[in-house]
Amino acid sequence: MFEPAAVLVVLAGAAVGRLLALAPRRLSVLRWAAAAAVLALVVALIGPTRTRVQLARNEIGLLAHGWTRQIDRLHAVIAKDGGDARILGCGQPVTEVAFQSILAWEIGENVADIGWDPQTWIAKGKPIVLFEPYGAGWQIRPIHIPLSKRASCSRLTANTASS
Repeated sequence: MFEPAAVLVVLAGAAVGRLLALAPRRLSVLRWAAAAAVLALVVALIGPTRTRVQLARNEIGLLAHGWTRQIDRLHAVIAKDGGDARILGCGQPVTEVAFQSILAWEIGENVADIGWDPQTWIAKGKPIVLFEPYGAGWQIRPIHIPLSKRASCSRLTANTASS
């Protein structure tokens, strides 16, 4: 929403500038009123601006660090479970849509080959390896694994939330 607000501020500034540039002297009261209105607006926006800046800093700082840690832990959970070949041998990787491209990159697959709606993929009944965000890490669960692969794939249960 920053862009629409910026456009609004520019348009308001242009309107006030035109009022201040009016030629007749009799509009000097209007000029002073416009200048006072601009000053009042600036003073009124100081508090909300500080709040917005602080919120943005917190989001960037805290959330970015959390996402970085979570992405690093995705790499770790794949390595703990024997790498991408072992995971792909057990089923199609599936995760939430927000992590689809990251999981595709880590496993070395195209984004189109990674499931993005866990509930839909579970309902299909096909073998999948579900990557669930868990705390600041990941939990892997093999689902609908055939009997022939169940022994080797059942060990795909690494959890990196606390490591």
